[in-house]
Amino acid sequence: MILDNNNSLQVYKILLMSDTHGNNKFLRKSIKNENDVDAIIHLGDSYEDLLYNEDILDDKEIFYVPGFFDSGYIPNTVEHVKLINIMGWRFLMCHSLEECIEERENADVIFHGHTHRASIFQKDDRYIINPGHLKNAYDRGNQASYAVVEIFEDVIKIHWKELEGKELSFSEIKKKAESA
Repeated sequence: MILDNNNSLQVYKILLMSDTHGNNKFLRKSIKNENDVDAIIHLGDSYEDLLYNEDILDDKEIFYVPGFFDSGYIPNTVEHVKLINIMGWRFLMCHSLEECIEERENADVIFHGHTHRASIFQKDDRYIINPGHLKNAYDRGNQASYAVVEIFEDVIKIHWKELEGKELSFSEIKKKAESA
């Protein structure tokens, strides 16, 4: 979190991860790489991994949704879809993109996992972001990755990173002008 001279929030940083599948070594490495984030979001398939590593979470905000292999998925004891608001942006979180369909109209950005493939695309004026996976060094032909999301009032910067913290790619989303 970075504040201006008036103590107003200028940037909010999120570590975005998905599909750890019990790989606490990779989870811990990504958290240690990005220790300056304000929050951590886990998009399922083993969100409990995050909770088992509380010793390195410090005072970070924690958000998560279950994946298909999580105990809270069935019998539906953990919300499958969550909407959070940060700095005027609305983020919808789900494991599988199909789970977000009904609520997509409420979001500016959708975070999802499941495919194990880091990606960003735009559909119906919404950006859809997948951080990749932290299951193994490679899974389904995709290198292990996570994303760091920097949220500003008028722009979002997304940095996809490999396990050692080296940037793999970068994208930027500019906020749409409000309609009169």
